[in-house]
Amino acid sequence: MQSSPNFCFKDGNLILQITKDQQHWCPEFDGEVRCSAIQTGEFAGPVGSKLGQRRFSSACVVREAQGNIRTYTPQYGYFELRAKGVNTSANHAALWMIGYEDSPENSGEIAIFEPVGSQAGRTSSGVRFGVHPFEGAWTGGYDPSTPSPKRSTINYFRAYQPVGGYVR
Repeated sequence: MQSSPNFCFKDGNLILQITKDQQHWCPEFDGEVRCSAIQTGEFAGPVGSKLGQRRFSSACVVREAQGNIRTYTPQYGYFELRAKGVNTSANHAALWMIGYEDSPENSGEIAIFEPVGSQAGRTSSGVRFGVHPFEGAWTGGYDPSTPSPKRSTINYFRAYQPVGGYVR
């Protein structure tokens, strides 16, 4: 990873942002994508292995030894995001709860809020949510008429429970 998260706390809120001078997060495998992310758990297998978090490319391998950390790794819960900002096809803002990824069945993401850039409109935007296992089918939803965070601050939430999956 080439960049670090750009964040601060203000009035009891976490402000996580990407600024113009933000470095590309992984130019070798993900081009000019910029990322400002906070992880609450970290897992990496042995150096040289393909076992580790966010393996979005088959070329990714563990390059340096990491201490495995679990600071906040819930299985179920209530998650909320207040968003305001640019929403264009060139941006990808999202709130995901990623798996600890110590095994294939613990790999993937729960999308709380993932605007679809190609569906960004003037007053609304398409937003995906649900469970996205990295080795399986997307099981979630899509709301084509979510108010756009371009114009005002929007609250998004999802509650995930053991029976019935997500709740809107």
